[in-house]
Formats: sequence, C-alpha cells, structure tokens
Amino acid sequence: MKKLESTFANMFIVLTVISVVAGAGLAAVFEVTKGPIAEANLKKQQEAIAAVLPEGAQVGEASKVNGNSVYMATDSKGAFTGMAIEINTNGFGGNVKMMVGFDAKGALVDYSILEMAETPGLGSKMGEWFREKSDIRGALISDGEVKVSKDGGKYDAITAATISSRAFMAGVNAAMATYTAATAGMIPTDTTENCGVGDTTSVDSIKVETTKTEEVAQ
Repeated sequence: MKKLESTFANMFIVLTVISVVAGAGLAAVFEVTKGPIAEANLKKQQEAIAAVLPEGAQVGEASKVNGNSVYMATDSKGAFTGMAIEINTNGFGGNVKMMVGFDAKGALVDYSILEMAETPGLGSKMGEWFREKSDIRGALISDGEVKVSKDGGKYDAITAATISSRAFMAGVNAAMATYTAATAGMIPTDTTENCGVGDTTSVDSIKVETTKTEEVAQ
C-alpha cells in the first residue's frame, strides 16, 4: 500500500476521518448506556424519597414549588403525612443534589445526598455527618433556619469542611422554605381532596419530572 504523502491536505483528511469515527463510536456508546443510566438514576431517586419520608407513606406525582421538585405524601386514608423535596445547593466542589423529607408537623425526618463532588474525607462526609455526628433530624421548620455553630447555630460543622457544611445547611433551609410555600393554606384532613394532595401512588411508581431543579446559592 502506497504511503500517503505528508501534506497539510492529507493530514486534514486523516484527522477528519478519525474524528468522525470517534464521534460515531461515542454516540453509539451513549445510546446503549443512556437507558440503564436513566433507570439507575430513577431508582436512586425513588429510594431517596422513600428513605426521607415517614414509614408507609404514599407518594404523589412530582410538582414544582420554588423551582424545586416536591413529592407530597399521604397515608392510606389520604391524609397529608409529609413531603420530600429535591434541592440543589452550591458546595465547595460544585453542585450538591439532596433529597430532604419532612413530616406533617414540619419536622425533618431524614435526608439523602443524591449527587456531590465534595472533597473525599472532608466535605463528602455530609452524607453521614448530620445524621451520626451532629444529628439534624427532628429539626422543626417553625424554629427557623438551621445553621452551623460558627454561624450562631447549634450544629457542628464537618471538621475542616465549613464551606460544605454551610452548603448543606443552605440546602436544608431551601427545603424548609419550599415546604412552607407548598403547604401554605393547606388544611390537613382525612381526605386527599381537602388537603390538596391529589391522587397518590406507591413509591415504586412515582412519576419523576425531568426538568432541572433551580440551583440554590449559599
């Protein structure tokens, strides 16, 4: 086979062919993997919703409040029992996506970190820190914003990761504000119709909105 002459035109053609082939390969891989990735993300989201709500909650379809995805929960009789809220906040390493759940009294049931890029061994500890070291569960919305001790609050910041700790608190406070807005004027009763919740389904059949949630600054 005759060797191509080393000219600008030949090099351009070779590089173009390589780029087209590589691009086609990446596109093919994306098509093959996007389905499983979407299913994995959906499963992770559903598990997070179930984990942050009172036990046995029935969850309705996602709605938008303050730009955040909100999942109303009821009991088997349709009475409002709580709410799961998906929040984005800015951490030290970038966006932190978290699910925060409250009961009908506005007490924080639990939280789950869905995505983050915080420093391993430092900010990345937020997934456990505010449950095991400085437990935030049970915090009441009626008591006002939550803060770390350096900001006059009662929760200890993650050791050597104050920025990540403040980002976590900002996320929780954004969830609290969203809960307040979502429940404004709601009168909890024994019927779904009167409490403004709508039809409910099990956690396993949640319909998830695909629109991106609004980012919350520190």
